Formats: sequence, C-alpha cells, structure tokens
Amino acid sequence: MGFLALEIIAILLTIVIQLVPGILASFALLKGTDLGRFEKIFLGIILALIILPGLGVLEYTFLRISYSAYLVLFNAILMTAVSLAALYYQKQLQLRVPSFTMPSITITKESAWNWVKKNWPVCVLLVLMGIGLAVRFNGAWSATFFEFDPYYYDKLTEKLVTNGFIEIYSPESYYPEQAFERWAPLTHYLTGSWYLLYSFFAGIGVYSKELLILISQTYPPLMGALLSFIVFLLVREEYGDKIALIPAAFFVFTPQIVKKLAAGVSEQQPWGMMTALLVFTVYVLAVHRKSFRLAVVAALAVFASLLGSQQYIWPFTVLFVYVVFQGILDFLSGNFEKKTFLIHAIVAGATLVSNLLFYLY
Repeated sequence: MGFLALEIIAILLTIVIQLVPGILASFALLKGTDLGRFEKIFLGIILALIILPGLGVLEYTFLRISYSAYLVLFNAILMTAVSLAALYYQKQLQLRVPSFTMPSITITKESAWNWVKKNWPVCVLLVLMGIGLAVRFNGAWSATFFEFDPYYYDKLTEKLVTNGFIEIYSPESYYPEQAFERWAPLTHYLTGSWYLLYSFFAGIGVYSKELLILISQTYPPLMGALLSFIVFLLVREEYGDKIALIPAAFFVFTPQIVKKLAAGVSEQQPWGMMTALLVFTVYVLAVHRKSFRLAVVAALAVFASLLGSQQYIWPFTVLFVYVVFQGILDFLSGNFEKKTFLIHAIVAGATLVSNLLFYLY
C-alpha cells in the first residue's frame, strides 16, 4: 500500500472515530426535541468535539490516566456503545435478521429538484460553511504561523501527546517564578486526539512537531464553519430559516472573523467564540421549547466553554444577568413556570460543576 493511500485511510478513520460517536449520541439525546436530522448531525459533531476530549480530561483528573491513542479509541468505543444502547432502548434502532435484498432507491431529476426547492436554505447554509472552511485554509495552512500564541498552545499539546498529560507548572520558567500551564485543556485534548489517532493509523512512531502544527490548524476553520451553523439555529428559532442565512453569511465573509478563525490561529479564541454562541443558542432553544434534553446540551456547552477557553466569563455573565432579571419578571408577573426554572437550574448548576472540575484538574 502506498504512503498516500495510507494517509487517506488514516485521515478517514480519524474523522469517523472522532465524529460518529457524537452523531449517535445526538440522535439519542435530542429525541423529541423537534430538531431535524440535519440539526442533529451537526449538533452531534459539536458534541463529539466536546465529549470525547472532555472524557480524557475527566479520566486524568480523577484516575490519573495518561492520554494516548488507545485511550482515545476506548472513549470513542465507549461513547458509541452507550449511544447505540440508548438508541435501541428508545426504539430508534431496531435489530433485525440480516436481509440480502437491496432496497430499491429511485432518484429522478424531478424528485431531486423538489428536494432542493424544499430544503434550499439548508443547501445554502452548507455551501456557506464550505466556503468558510475553504477561505480560512487558503494561504494559511502551514507550519509557519503569523501570530506568536499558537506556538505556545501547540507546545502544551506537544507535552500532552508525548507525556500523556500537561504539567501544572512549566519547567522552562525561571526560578522562583512559576508559569501555570493547565488553562483551558479541552482544545489541547481535542487537537491532541486528532494527532494521536492519525499517527496511530498512519504508523508514525516518532513525534513530529510539524505534523502536530498542521493538524492543530484544522481546528480554527472548523470552529468558523460551526459558528455559521450555530447562529443559523439561533436566528431561525425566531425569524425563520431565510433570515437566518444572513448572520450565517456574516461569519463567512467578515474579514476580521475570517482572520481570527483561520488556520494559523490555533488559540483559545476560536473555541471561546464557538462555545459562547453555543451556550446562548442551545439555552434559548431549551427555554423556548421547554426541553430538558436541550438543557443538558446547554450544560455541556457550559462545560466546554469553561474548560476550553478563558473567555467563558463574558457569556456566563450575560447568562447570569438574563436569568436573574427574567426570573424576577416572571415571578412578579405571575408567569413563573417550574419547568423553565428547572432548565435555568440545570444550566446554572453546570457552571458550578464545571468550575469544580476545573479546580480539581
């Protein structure tokens, strides 16, 4: 087998192992929320980006298990098994005797065109997300950065993939000063898992700094594409899918946003922006639809925001002020609902638990 074929297989396996568990979990978790398959798939991608590295952080925090390709594979298999069990319990997955009769699928030009006419906003959104990815990779995907901070963050990821953990204090600082290194571990565990899986399947036994840098640079453009999807969900809830395409395009074509979420800016800002908007979006959906399941996703978004970026303070502040004032207004106007209160409590409780987890880490 040629080296190029091996590379392609390694890339495909890494993508499948990274994303499929989250998509399965999304279909199980979001049952009954009136979200379509398109929304569940992309929310599943986001859940995969949160849960799988999050498991690595928790396993090191409580069990002191070092990060490795085998641990990433174990977590992916565990998450897949739990999701499949939940889908089977919910009767979304049926086990049947294998049949060798191929289903008849008829696709005509007319049926394809009717589908496009019915779902054209989703098609436009997918095109916008694709453009956002392409623009952010154009001229920037290189082992040479145009900012300094990515070198530091990739240095921390390097320690994770080579040692299995990130030290509390840097041994490279001058005594008696100590440089604390365990800020926002999720992005390091995320990009580190990509590097570990790809290296494992490609048979690369020696650590490569250049390969780690290149793999890490796929993360900011991905956050930019997901921002378009998330803001589409948020605006569509109130104004419809046609109007929602406008802010989705805003995240694609605004020069400053393109620059800060381009390959070569492997910092905390891309993750911080994505998770902040995710917190607001899923929280709004949970309150509007009175859904505990969406509240759990909002809680996971809170966890991701706090453990993935130091920018979590401003979304938490906005959320806190809104919840307090809205709660007071609902109480005074006699519109207080127990279910809404419990949704608020789930999200607020997630901030406290996430702070505790970060402290323990």
